[in-house]
Amino acid sequence: MDSRDRSAVVAALARRYAGVGWETDRVLAGFATTDDLYVDRLTQIRMPSWRRGRVALVGDAAWCVTPMGDGGASLALTSGYVLAASLAAQLFDDTAARDDTSSASVKRALAAFDDWMRPLVDDVQGIPSGVVRFAYPRSRVGLAARWAVDALLLSTPLRSLAARVTRVADTDRPLPPLTVAS
Repeated sequence: MDSRDRSAVVAALARRYAGVGWETDRVLAGFATTDDLYVDRLTQIRMPSWRRGRVALVGDAAWCVTPMGDGGASLALTSGYVLAASLAAQLFDDTAARDDTSSASVKRALAAFDDWMRPLVDDVQGIPSGVVRFAYPRSRVGLAARWAVDALLLSTPLRSLAARVTRVADTDRPLPPLTVAS
């Protein structure tokens, strides 16, 4: 946090959480007096392309799905494999590319990577309307409702259904083959 904004941030937190109850006043007082305060926003960036020329963004740099979207680790692992397979397919299968790795083959590989990952990421980033407000309630009633639903979904009879519903970064498409140079 920029030190010039510190007092404004602390004041905004105090206004937002004033009168909430429990230990809020103690926590807000701690924010005002600590020299170790970090505040950030939870945001999600959606980029039309993760590549330009011979450079590509992967993982959270490209498609951070936020804690609401989940699946960041599985997307990171999948994207590493897909990027390697896309590059290998162009660089090892294309004789001309072996001689000139600065050629258009790298750009084609990055385009193939982008094309394979895009539907998967778009699906994970698509958070249904109302889910964010439900997950981060703004009232005691909302919080009580969320706790009740959480308890229900995590109960033994519904646990397997909840696991299927919340599974992320899932696709029926086979991974691209990984060519290994011999």
